[in-house]
Formats: sequence, C-alpha cells, structure tokens
Amino acid sequence: TRELGEVIINMNQTTVTAFYEYEEKYVYSIRGLAMEYIDQHACVDTKSRWEVELNTICSSPTSLATATSAALAGAFARSTDPNAFLKDVYGPLECAPEDVTLDKLGMQIQFGADCYTHVHKDHKNVYDFS
Repeated sequence: TRELGEVIINMNQTTVTAFYEYEEKYVYSIRGLAMEYIDQHACVDTKSRWEVELNTICSSPTSLATATSAALAGAFARSTDPNAFLKDVYGPLECAPEDVTLDKLGMQIQFGADCYTHVHKDHKNVYDFS
C-alpha cells in the first residue's frame, strides 16, 4: 500500500490487473535486493524496512543486546506506517555498538506476536518499467 496524493492504493491482483487493462502497463515489485554496507544497517540508516510475519514466531531470531532490542521495539511501536506486512521505521537508532555489524544486516526480531525481518529499504517497492 502506498499513498498517491490522498488516495491509498492497495497493490493486489485487482489493482495490478487494472493497471494493465487501462494503461497496458506492467508493474513490478522489487525483492531480493542485497544489503552489503554498514550504512544500510537498521540502527544506522535514516530509514529501514521490515517485513512482518503476523502471529509468527521468528525461525532465526538474531541475538541482540538489550539496548538494540529496546531501540528496535520502540521504533516499531512508534511507526505510523499503515502497512501490516511491511513497516518502515526511521532512525538512526540508539543501538548497542556491538550490534552494528555487517552480519546483523537482515536481522530478525520478535516483537509481540509478530516476527520482523530487516530487508532492503526498497524491498517490494512497485515500479512501472515500460
């Protein structure tokens, strides 16, 4: 879901089909983008994106210091992003320095009943490549 002016468009099968039927345009959702640099870390970057699995226990939760877990939990709680499946949160965050490492890119954290996985900040953006 993204805002276009004052209208929220749910990108589902109906709206994607409508794009094609009315404009003969294909739209694509981007996924699988690599995160390779420390400035893409959720604690460092000005915006991080999280894929949310509702009512799911994380399969591989990342071991994080208490300060980092608290900073992330606070960011999730403050997020006003209306999308239930992707959350954008804004930083930088006050994380423990030992957690700001390349191996923690793509981290998973349990927040309440939901599992949050850090993904590239352009993950599932929608584009017209015509």
